[in-house]
Amino acid sequence: MVKNASNLKGTIFANSLWNVMASLIGRAGALVFTIIIARALLPETFGIYSLALSIAVFCLTFTDLGINQALIIYVSTYLKNNKSKARSYFIALMRYKLIMTLSVAGIIILASYPLSFFIFNKPDLFVPLLFIGGYIVITSIEGFLESLFYAFNKVSYMTSKEIIFQATRLILSILVLTLVATSSYVAGLVGALILTMVAVIVYVVLSLRKIGKFIFERGESLDIDKVGLLKFIGYISVGITAAALFASIDIIMLGIFVPSEYIGFYKAAFTLVSSIIGILTFYNIFLPVFSKLGNEKTEEMFNTIFKYLSIIGLPAVFGLLSIGPYVLKAVYGDSYIPATPILYILAPLIFIELLAALVSSVFSAKKKPEYLAKIMLFSLVLNVLLNLSLITLLLKNSAILATIGVGAATVISKLVYLIVLFFLLIKVMKVRAKLGVVIKPLAASIIMSICLILINKSISDMNWFWGGLEIIAGIIVYGIIIILIGAINKSEIKMFYSFFRALVPARPPETPLHS
Repeated sequence: MVKNASNLKGTIFANSLWNVMASLIGRAGALVFTIIIARALLPETFGIYSLALSIAVFCLTFTDLGINQALIIYVSTYLKNNKSKARSYFIALMRYKLIMTLSVAGIIILASYPLSFFIFNKPDLFVPLLFIGGYIVITSIEGFLESLFYAFNKVSYMTSKEIIFQATRLILSILVLTLVATSSYVAGLVGALILTMVAVIVYVVLSLRKIGKFIFERGESLDIDKVGLLKFIGYISVGITAAALFASIDIIMLGIFVPSEYIGFYKAAFTLVSSIIGILTFYNIFLPVFSKLGNEKTEEMFNTIFKYLSIIGLPAVFGLLSIGPYVLKAVYGDSYIPATPILYILAPLIFIELLAALVSSVFSAKKKPEYLAKIMLFSLVLNVLLNLSLITLLLKNSAILATIGVGAATVISKLVYLIVLFFLLIKVMKVRAKLGVVIKPLAASIIMSICLILINKSISDMNWFWGGLEIIAGIIVYGIIIILIGAINKSEIKMFYSFFRALVPARPPETPLHS
């Protein structure tokens, strides 16, 4: 039993490292892409582009509705003992996916004109929205197939996939900015995204035929629990829809009330925060793990992961609060300095989202998504009401204050969601979180933040060189403190070291020289 638990922790950690590598590549590529696009388009046109992509994200929600998560859980459940049943669930879910995807894409194409001219009052949005229809189709299908990497515990393939995606998107986008007329930048960039996703889906299909060929083979179609499957999807779809709305509703509502440049400011700040969240979030890795554990082991594994997330999440929040303005200026340029207060407001989302992903994965893995659906729906309604109230109240003073208010509404709503999740985790799932594991990382993060602020005051001309050194210094200070105060022990340090070593190819033995 101890050996199995150790192997499971090892699997989680190895997959987490691969996930971190994929996320680092993805977020670094996304950041570079956003820098290039933001600088080339400037706030107003960048706002139009951000609005178009936010509408796409919103629509993609309705092509999923929990189908991708159901795929991970049901395929991983039957993968070892009944591959035919795993394939049967894959086929059934694929049918649902295609129906939803084509329906949503058709609706957005038909609605592109009234949305652009009457709802948002931004005619420049019309042509990009037409392209968004195609983007929705290819992205939805790719996301569905990609979920099989997590079901098969082959997260390493995500790294290669991210390299292909980021490199292709960057090259095609630079070509668009070089060859296409300025007035067609946004539509051209969406077209580049479509071609990028085509390249990615080719890689994903070829990889899946290599690691899970049986999923595409013809075979006996077994009876599946369609009622149970649809019930699961139905519950989880509410939570997924509400969660995705959180990612897009802010910009959509800002698009209705404020000029385009303020959408650009919000998007710039949100991209920095969401990039960090994306690197540190391992939701899809947790799902197949928790689905195989009993209650006692679930609590043990939960608290282990909770501890590690606290160690990496809290310094990320305090670090961003300490050097955020310099990052905004270095990344986006002086035009985006007004986004600084928005960044301050959104920074706590890093830790909130990490913990929310962890807790919600327990509910999903144990097939109790109805709780997530109800809480997320409540927090979404709270978010919308807070958005409307703060926009209405603060817009009287200035558009930037209204934009800051939208950020505050998001953080408050997510915090309420997290608090209720923890309450239900104890009451319903009988899993008690050891909240005390937060204290030491919090203390170390505060000390690190003080050091960073003192460094900022001592450097009169902050640039990329000094900024890079400051980040390294912050990491070193935090690492030393976290070890000195005993937040991690020697065995955990050895485990980290061994798995990092495992990811580095061994050197071939030297061939002895012969005379």
